[in-house]
Amino acid sequence: MKKKIFPRISGTYLLSFRLRETQIVSVGALDDIEFKQGEYMYVGSAMNGNLYSRVLRHVKPSYQKKIHWHIDYLLALSLPILVIKKIYLIPSKDRYECVLANILLEHADNTVLKFGSSDCDCDSHLFYFRQEDSYPWLYDRLNKA
Repeated sequence: MKKKIFPRISGTYLLSFRLRETQIVSVGALDDIEFKQGEYMYVGSAMNGNLYSRVLRHVKPSYQKKIHWHIDYLLALSLPILVIKKIYLIPSKDRYECVLANILLEHADNTVLKFGSSDCDCDSHLFYFRQEDSYPWLYDRLNKA
């Protein structure tokens, strides 16, 4: 029997990472996408009590998991090309993924159309920022929440 390490909590998460080189990645049904060098913020959710396991899955090496979500294709890029910087967990019984995506959309330099948002009406759940640490306003809001 598998030992449970984390409590079962639902919620939304933000995954901040830096892409150190421009890369072309084949992302399932979205085909080949050019990801420019820079900062990215991905918004996701896990509403069945598996917030911790979802995020832990994202940080596992690609050879230890099956590619399933759009973000898995991008996270298959390894160090030093892709560096995960911060992960914010927002435990909640409510889904805030689209709310946060709309806030990020107002501030981002660009998005990757339909990335991570094929099951909702959002333009994207992946946001691009040209400069490092372009979203301290978001960190401030999350740290105060």
